[in-house]
Amino acid sequence: MDGLVKEPKNFSYAEIKAFPYVEQVSDFHCVEGWSVKDIKWGGFRFREILDRVEPDLDADHVLFHSFGTTQPLPGGQNHYIESFPISELLDPEREILLVLAMDSLPLPEDNGGPLRLIAPYDLAYKCIKFLTRIEFIKGQRAGWWTLANPIYTIEARVPENRLRRK
Repeated sequence: MDGLVKEPKNFSYAEIKAFPYVEQVSDFHCVEGWSVKDIKWGGFRFREILDRVEPDLDADHVLFHSFGTTQPLPGGQNHYIESFPISELLDPEREILLVLAMDSLPLPEDNGGPLRLIAPYDLAYKCIKFLTRIEFIKGQRAGWWTLANPIYTIEARVPENRLRRK
């Protein structure tokens, strides 16, 4: 955890596994029109990060960084990133979860393990996989997919006709 914070911090996998655990069942929606319904996710809420890291007053967004490098390099960006307003990350109605498990098992690498973000009311390209860094920033920043192709907007809400509210 770094960026606009009073003191940067690193957490081991064992430490984040010790955060209070939350389970939820939600749908996963791809921008291409398909969805996977009723996935059981396990992990922790972003509040757990804020309980351990003190952002500066200027920080109003978080930029999530992914492991690995990409080709091409849209806008010079060499790895996947996605940003969210801190207010959305904390909004219980948005059900955003930092995921460690899927279907009661450790999150498989194929699904973004060991740590990914799930935002059930945003399209899947916002649900960044292989998280390695959480950076507090001022202002919204375009993610890798938006930089690569502007048809992928920064705001990526799932169309209402595809949502199933429980």
